[in-house]
Amino acid sequence: MVFRGFEHLSEDSFQVRGYLPGDEVGIVDCWNSVLKNDPISLDVFVRKVLLDPNFDSKGAILACREGLVVGYAQCMVRQYPNMYDGLEEEKGWLTVLACSQPNVCAKLLAEADSYFRGKGRREVWFSSYTPNYFWPGIDRDSYPGIYQALRSAGYEDVYDALAMDADLWPAIHRPEGLNELEAKLGSEGFDVHELRTNEIVPLLEFLKRWFSADWYRHFLELVSRGVPSEQVVVATLGGRVVGYAQFWGNDGYEWACAGEHFGPFGVEPSLRGKGLGTIILHRCLENMRKKGVHRAFFLWTDRRAARLYERFGFRVTRKFTVMRRVL
Repeated sequence: MVFRGFEHLSEDSFQVRGYLPGDEVGIVDCWNSVLKNDPISLDVFVRKVLLDPNFDSKGAILACREGLVVGYAQCMVRQYPNMYDGLEEEKGWLTVLACSQPNVCAKLLAEADSYFRGKGRREVWFSSYTPNYFWPGIDRDSYPGIYQALRSAGYEDVYDALAMDADLWPAIHRPEGLNELEAKLGSEGFDVHELRTNEIVPLLEFLKRWFSADWYRHFLELVSRGVPSEQVVVATLGGRVVGYAQFWGNDGYEWACAGEHFGPFGVEPSLRGKGLGTIILHRCLENMRKKGVHRAFFLWTDRRAARLYERFGFRVTRKFTVMRRVL
């Protein structure tokens, strides 16, 4: 879809306002016109934006021209605590910025600043919000204009997040020495297996101690939907949970079903470097194959961890830049 007159917008040819019921289709059309590498369906927009517990209609900022949505920015602040991370009262998140014209982008970002300042925020992140983030940050290669708009508005690069994919069919890459490594760790008391009911609470305690509240929430929601145990792989040592990985489906309402989305995945910090992550990752990928999943992907890792994934045939497919603005 190409918006009529969109290429020639002047400073005064559009109006900026907050979301109103009935704007959903217009927002999705604008999104799909601008963010061509990241199309969204109406049902995913409803689930991940409108039904997010922190959604505020005033934080959904639209640029409109003659009844058409020609720009969209989604601002989020916590109204409800994020598990043990609390309200994070100094932070705000700009989760989406869809605009093609510099003046539209600039106006949306100025309105976003006003919204966040009105909420007492001291910093704004693009776009690493949980629970319902779409990307870790901005894909500079796909959307250079939006990246420049963010830079012009005072957002600074913080770090890069790598998205990676791997083919699981007809076979997965097996690192050399995998069997020997598994035997060695087994002799040291490590056991890697599918989640058992008596490990649910210990796994929650493991996540709370070592990882973010979003990992805790994600596992809790996954298991509460009654997923099969093979979707969660754990590593134990002397009965203590010391590592885990999981996989799930997609962004729709059936997101918890078995699918291509791998992660989260982590090992207790003091036990990293032993190869335990290699065994957990292999077990989880094999379980994905047994479910008929032909591909695995995730959106967020760093360059150091990427080396482990590369041993299993993962390749970098996109790079996102996480950005922050200090208000």
